Amino acid sequence: TTNTHSTANTALTSSRKKTSTAMLENASAKELSVLVLTIQDEYAKLAKDKSAAELQISQIHTRYEEALDEIRSLNTRVFELEHDNDEVRSTMDTLSSEFEKSASEIAIIERM
Repeated sequence: TTNTHSTANTALTSSRKKTSTAMLENASAKELSVLVLTIQDEYAKLAKDKSAAELQISQIHTRYEEALDEIRSLNTRVFELEHDNDEVRSTMDTLSSEFEKSASEIAIIERM
């Protein structure tokens, strides 16, 4: 079935080429000129569309890189804050321990 389908496509393509070739051979100079201008116009439109798409891709890539930079910066800041938080907790633990020690010493002195 695939071979039959492929053969049919090949025959259709060959038939189209023959028809197109016959049309071009029978076309007047004016018709060929119009065809060339139409092809040039379509090519120019495609080139413009391609250029616009490439610009959009470039802009998206730039925004992506900026977002990655922002994420890296925020990640660094989070790491710094975690480090600062650890230092604050350690200081609080030390102060809490010293407070409890002082409170015990005051209680002992008061009992005297």
